[in-house]
Amino acid sequence: MGTGPSSRGALVPARAAAEATIGGEVFDVTLDRLGVAEVEILVKPANRHRVSLDCAIELALPVGPGSNVVNALGTVTTIASAEDIDGEEVLACGVVLDDGQEAALQVFADHIAAHKDTILLVGADRVLHQLVITTLARAHEIVSVPSVHDALEVLHRQHVAVVVVVDDLPTSDAVRALRTLSSKLPGHRAPKLAISSSGEPMARRFTGPARVFYLLTKPVVPEDLEAIVGRAVRKFREDDRARPARVVDDAEQATRTLEISRQLARQKDLSGAGQVATQAIESLVHADRAYCYLYDSPSETLWTVGDKKEDGHTKLPVSGLVGFAAQTAMTIRLDAASSDAKFRKEIDDPHGGDGARLLIQPVTTSDRNSLAVLVAARTATRPPFTEEEAATLERLARQCALTFAQMTVEAKLERVRREQEPDADAPTVFRREALAFRGRAEGGEASVLRIAPEWTGYAFKLLIAVVVAFLVFGVVANVDEYASGPAIVRVDGRIDLTTKAAGVVAAVLVQPGQRVEGDQLLVRFHDTEEVQQLERISKEFDLTLIKVLANPADPGPRESLGRLRAERDLATARRGERTLRAPSAGVINDVRIRAGQHLALGTPILSVSPEGAALSIVSLMPGHYRPMLSRGLSIRYEVSGFRYSYRELVVEEVGDEVIGPDEARRYLGADVADAVQVSGPVILVRAKLPARTFASDGRVFNYHDGMPGMAEVRVRTEPVLLMLVPGLRRVFGGTN
Repeated sequence: MGTGPSSRGALVPARAAAEATIGGEVFDVTLDRLGVAEVEILVKPANRHRVSLDCAIELALPVGPGSNVVNALGTVTTIASAEDIDGEEVLACGVVLDDGQEAALQVFADHIAAHKDTILLVGADRVLHQLVITTLARAHEIVSVPSVHDALEVLHRQHVAVVVVVDDLPTSDAVRALRTLSSKLPGHRAPKLAISSSGEPMARRFTGPARVFYLLTKPVVPEDLEAIVGRAVRKFREDDRARPARVVDDAEQATRTLEISRQLARQKDLSGAGQVATQAIESLVHADRAYCYLYDSPSETLWTVGDKKEDGHTKLPVSGLVGFAAQTAMTIRLDAASSDAKFRKEIDDPHGGDGARLLIQPVTTSDRNSLAVLVAARTATRPPFTEEEAATLERLARQCALTFAQMTVEAKLERVRREQEPDADAPTVFRREALAFRGRAEGGEASVLRIAPEWTGYAFKLLIAVVVAFLVFGVVANVDEYASGPAIVRVDGRIDLTTKAAGVVAAVLVQPGQRVEGDQLLVRFHDTEEVQQLERISKEFDLTLIKVLANPADPGPRESLGRLRAERDLATARRGERTLRAPSAGVINDVRIRAGQHLALGTPILSVSPEGAALSIVSLMPGHYRPMLSRGLSIRYEVSGFRYSYRELVVEEVGDEVIGPDEARRYLGADVADAVQVSGPVILVRAKLPARTFASDGRVFNYHDGMPGMAEVRVRTEPVLLMLVPGLRRVFGGTN
């Protein structure tokens, strides 16, 4: 059946429980969206088998309390997968009503329209509740509940446009409330606002599942509250209307759309952009004919662009369906365009025949002002345009909007420039700026350039003074060159313990910071197999020993006894590998394993350092500075994250060889190797830290093993003049 001017925006939210009857079977559905002569319903998976395309359906729509309903007959035209407010997979079915059923649907629409947008207020105190009522009750319905549980019941029961969560308790309460709403209702699209007495620390917690549309802090300004709630309501409506039919575009469609965006960005004028737009219309919505019209609002005219059958631009009056779409910013979809009284063939479809199907989409700015109109046409023998194709053309219009707006402004500026400078493009030996200055001169003539000897003399003296001052500065001032590189804090005498054999951790007997004695048991691995093997060999050894003692002259048991003694010693050693003991007394620094974890051979387990061990920094300086580095030089160290907290140290050790990145990482150890960026040959420089603490911003912090930072050593000093003129180094004897 044909439809008049409509748009996908005509489908508005209208959540309500309803009953559907198909083939005499009655089942429950959820009415999700409502249009002029069509609705969208959600069907549970249990009733999936009852619904099919083109099947007749009767809907019982509620219009009041109790059992007040209106019945509407229609046909299922689309079926797509979707999610309901609980995140459960359902079927989204589009139902087009039969002729004569619009009145019943209008009764339900009037019932929905009588209700204002609902604002759900969660956890507000009396003062804030009164403020919200005073500010928002004129334009919205306010529902206030004390807890998240009550909020969930409201969200299941009725359509809510905005959720406002108030936090008068600890920060975690509001965050937990928002996370609960998001996790239990993953399909709910209402924007969520939060009101808190906290400042920036709380704002950082509202991320991830607890993200909010906006975070208001107390005291709440009524004008700000009204503005942000109004914007949230508009966003909710836009998001709900923008849902194409809950069908995700396939990869091919997304690729074509991206390519069209690139082609539009490469165009230099409106003609090229219009040509790309018409080709895109034919490709994306499978149109037989495509047109692109520019709309000039000041002159109220239409201009054809991108028409492959016409040269140049054609000026047209604002009329027909194209003019109607340009003036109203409405999408028009017609199955038989000639049946509409506004249709004008010379504008709407100049190259088509009678009975054509049209899809007309305006290209608008953010404030709904029309820039252009895109038209897709099909012959009457082809299928009508679908909702999905209308959504595709709408997305194309949004892509074209920025390009058309920019090119329209550029064209207007160029036209103004040509009007102000008629001969601007004429060839000339003079610069355009000079000609413009001459045109602004009084009397139309510029004065002759005059050079006064008085000021040139002063200027020359000033120049000489500047040169002398620069030479003095170049000789007196020095420039320092520094060798700098990343540095890591290390504990002297630290021992990293690794696994002697692969196995599963049975128990970890120490904790970081714990003092241990030499040979103290630290970690025990599962040793069931080793224990059984040792017990078996020990029993076999004892039996063989008895045979040797019973019959010393028999050489067979005596030879077996020697073999079993070696096997027993080997089994004892293997069982010993199932434990890890402290190599010396000290303090446990780091434990990187847990009970039940499977470890491979050589996996780091923990580290032990002597009690009260000193700290040092190991810096990786660029290798080409090795000849300039030596013991006793001053090195300045700064911990990452603590700016300007410098520590002046003395170089105690400089590596003899320049090593590569891999060798440098091996020296630092696997625990910090990935944290240091090494891109070339380096030299290792070590310096001791005089204390285990450092100060920053009036506070005292501890150094810890593995802390990163930056270190720099001054390796050379030279005057500015030598740096600018390297040849003078022979005269002044080089640098320090």
